[in-house]
Amino acid sequence: MSILDTVNRAKAHLREHGRVSLRMLKREFALGDDALDELVEELVDVQQVAALEGKVLVWGCAGAPVTQVAPIRALENVDPPHAASSGERRQLTVLFCDLVGSTPLSQQLDAEEWRDVVEAYHRTAAAAVTRFGGHVAQYLGDGLLIYFGWPTAREDDPERAIRAGLTILDAMVPLNATLAAGTRLAVRIGMHTGPVVIGDGGEVFGDTPNVAARVRGAAEPDTVVITAATQRLVAGMFVLEDRGPQELKGVREPVTLYRVVQPSGVRSRMDVAAGRLTRFVGRDMELGTLIDRWERAQDAEGSTVVVLGEAGVGKSRLVYQLHEHLAAVPHTWLECGATPYTEGTPFHPIIALMAQGLGFAAEDTATEQLAKVERGLGTLASPESVALLADFLGLPPPTKLQLSAELQRRKTIDLLAQVNLAMSEVQPLVLFVEDLHWCDASTLELLGHLIAQSPTARVLLLATARPDFTPPWPARSNLTTLQLARLTKRQARDMVATLAGMELPAATLDALVARADGVPLYVEELTKAVTDPGSAHAKPTSTLSAGPCESTRAGMRARRASPRRSTPDARFGSAAASSKHCATTGRRGCIRSRTTTSSPDRRAARSTRGTGRRTPAPTTSSAGSASGRARSTRLGTPRSRGSLHRAPTRSAWRSTMARAFR
Repeated sequence: MSILDTVNRAKAHLREHGRVSLRMLKREFALGDDALDELVEELVDVQQVAALEGKVLVWGCAGAPVTQVAPIRALENVDPPHAASSGERRQLTVLFCDLVGSTPLSQQLDAEEWRDVVEAYHRTAAAAVTRFGGHVAQYLGDGLLIYFGWPTAREDDPERAIRAGLTILDAMVPLNATLAAGTRLAVRIGMHTGPVVIGDGGEVFGDTPNVAARVRGAAEPDTVVITAATQRLVAGMFVLEDRGPQELKGVREPVTLYRVVQPSGVRSRMDVAAGRLTRFVGRDMELGTLIDRWERAQDAEGSTVVVLGEAGVGKSRLVYQLHEHLAAVPHTWLECGATPYTEGTPFHPIIALMAQGLGFAAEDTATEQLAKVERGLGTLASPESVALLADFLGLPPPTKLQLSAELQRRKTIDLLAQVNLAMSEVQPLVLFVEDLHWCDASTLELLGHLIAQSPTARVLLLATARPDFTPPWPARSNLTTLQLARLTKRQARDMVATLAGMELPAATLDALVARADGVPLYVEELTKAVTDPGSAHAKPTSTLSAGPCESTRAGMRARRASPRRSTPDARFGSAAASSKHCATTGRRGCIRSRTTTSSPDRRAARSTRGTGRRTPAPTTSSAGSASGRARSTRLGTPRSRGSLHRAPTRSAWRSTMARAFR
């Protein structure tokens, strides 16, 4: 039984009886002296639900909130061995968040005032957690116990947890502004990722919550601290400060901790893995299709290609290979992407693209940004166009627009299309939009305008999406969908042999190929889980063929197939107000812009990368029809989009698959 289970049972026992001696607690829960001290510390100092009177614990104290916000399960009638055996094993990211110095604050304020402050803090933190898909498991006095990975598991749960933690810190600033003078709330957040067993009633068994609680205790005010286990799953996604190995109470070995400073600005795992990618296998025909469309675009025959494929099948890698192929060719490469966190924000990817393309900096004043808008428009600049783009980016327009909301919206979309097409007059343009299934309806409408106006422009519009995404644009001769299939068994064997770097037993090779089921990401991570130095080489076939990996794949398929509710766009102005934030936070919606010229040395450096075997010709077809489009509103066109999950990060899958092979 973990210390959290003991805490919950002790609280229930204390709540029922009101007063309990320390000796009785020690005997009732079979505690040692150190464990008893930790229990008393948790109940009295941390959760503040009890007071210590000599050798007696008394339920309730002045610092505890008057109203219990969420019920805490009593486990008196649960037999721990049976509960664990009937539970579900999962990887869980546990986040602990609490207020710093809550005891002095509770003494300064009236009890009702203190209750209002704590409840406002609870609401603020819970809103941030819910935004990123987390689950508030318990409200513990002035703290919150939060799970990412249960009841809903996502492939990027550690990243979501960290973003939620940073958002909680940011949300404290406006919350403190509403409090009385002299009252300031500071929080500390700790998190850890590891395996747990979830009981039938939602109880968590395992050491992961205990470690997360201790990490929270090691955090300084207004900081987010994570363990090395969590850091490995988000490598490259955040700027971190290494705090070195630390001794945590109740944890046998020192734990390396990191303070999260800010997002790194890296958009995807391709950016993280650049320069360390495995050999490109089995996509020669698909890459040839993209190169053919690029060559057409060079001759002023603008093309659009939508690459469809399930998570992990290699959509981003295919686009990456095209990017590498064009390294020595003069062109402009712009890219942006949607995220599950911003899918309800109108034009979010386009706002990020424009703000970055115009060179906005965090320290720029509004006047400086307006000057950059005017310079960026070039020959398109006019009083109306400058005012339209400034308003779109959340800047005060230099001249007042006397337009209705719908007319302003249409003119803004036309202007954005013209700005992007004007770039192709200088040199050919590749515009890459990642994860269309997370794009808002207004962004999709703008892309439709670009497709309609690009047949005679030097533009290649390239996009990726999940298989259940249906392009909402009418069929056109310059619009192609490219369905990315799984690898064949022969291609998967070739990839495993290359990754392993050694000859694997035939049974092990067969098991890896069977378990990966043709998904390149699974092939890579399963092979690394078996052959990395941290795991034994050539695991027994019986272990490799066991069921956990199959259940993991089945869970991924179920999540990919889950429907999503359509989300109408928010107000046009709300998107504009976020432009400065998008330009500076480094979130995944921001773009990478690069103008490339010929570079023989750089091309030669990449010449060592091989190509894989040929596959059957890709399936191509004209895309979509107008029937999927709904009636336009003032601010966007609501529509149903695809699955709410993106391709798993490499380190997350490696950790999951390594456990499946044990």
